[in-house]
Amino acid sequence: MEARHSEEKEGKGQHPPPESKKAEAAWDVQLESVRANIRKDLRRFDVLLGARQESLRRKESLLGVLVPGQPSDRKRLASSSSHNSPRDPLRRVAGSIGSAVNHAVSIAKARSVRIEEQESRLPSVEVTPMVRINLAAQLKNLKPAQIHAMLMGYILEEKKLHLPSVYGLMGTSVPPNTELKASIFIRWMENAIGDTLPSYLLRIIFEYDAQSPKGMEYQLQLSSLYPSIANTYASVVDGRHGYPGAATNRGASQFIQAVFTEDVFPTKVILSQPRFGLYAEQGWPTEGNYLHANMVIEVPKSQEEYDADSKSCRWITVGNVRSDLELANGAIEVPLNVPAGCAKVFRLWNSDRSLNTYVVTGTFEFE
Repeated sequence: MEARHSEEKEGKGQHPPPESKKAEAAWDVQLESVRANIRKDLRRFDVLLGARQESLRRKESLLGVLVPGQPSDRKRLASSSSHNSPRDPLRRVAGSIGSAVNHAVSIAKARSVRIEEQESRLPSVEVTPMVRINLAAQLKNLKPAQIHAMLMGYILEEKKLHLPSVYGLMGTSVPPNTELKASIFIRWMENAIGDTLPSYLLRIIFEYDAQSPKGMEYQLQLSSLYPSIANTYASVVDGRHGYPGAATNRGASQFIQAVFTEDVFPTKVILSQPRFGLYAEQGWPTEGNYLHANMVIEVPKSQEEYDADSKSCRWITVGNVRSDLELANGAIEVPLNVPAGCAKVFRLWNSDRSLNTYVVTGTFEFE
């Protein structure tokens, strides 16, 4: 009897009543719902905190170059989690999350207070040439999408919208990149020597040398690619005259060209005959003089014409290649006479487009 009673007790322990199972299942559902909400809320908080941190960094960076005496060190707040941990692990985790959130918010508030103090000094900052240069440098580091979103947010959300400033920003014409470079140069000169020289003289100085393409990277393009030759920008500007290099296949209207991202005004281009390395192994030197008098450097008659149809646009000769221009180091320096406004694309090819010929050079550098 006792054994049977014991078995019944054990059986009851092993098989909980249906009501208990339903309650446990309901608890599981509720806990999963709570966990999902916690994960969602924490992700949302992390995104908001990251955006806030990025905004504070940007403000501190701006104030650091605009407001004198901006401190570079950031005060770190001590953790306030010195209370006794609850015994319940779930409550302990919840308490840790709460402490972390409060700690992050307190740090952001402390940084905001310091930033607001620096912002209050902005109206008294003199707008010097260096201030303009620093502002331009900060703006250059931002992505276009960020600038667009910030301007939209300012227009839609700012309580005190300064319409003259917004109008001045959005109503002005978009300056070309060369104009921006000229403005930066003029501001640097004004910062260095004051206003002793008028702006038009500073612009003449800038235009004299500022648009030289020396060292400026361009996109190398070929009408066709001769097998095994590197045919890359790096291979034609490495200073190894006579080594590969770039080369096209044999055919009519073959070319090698440099495409810059902006107008440049070089005074010469440096080429070199195919003589060494893989050129020698493939037999190029034995075939004769490739950079002869029929080879020319040309630019499009207009950039608009080239952009519309590069195959049918008209070309202007700005340099004549001659082997007698070769120097002792193997470089062929071809003088260029480039007209203003036609100098993003420079093409090396044969003046007689109908001839079947190779176009090849070990060097393609502009100065």
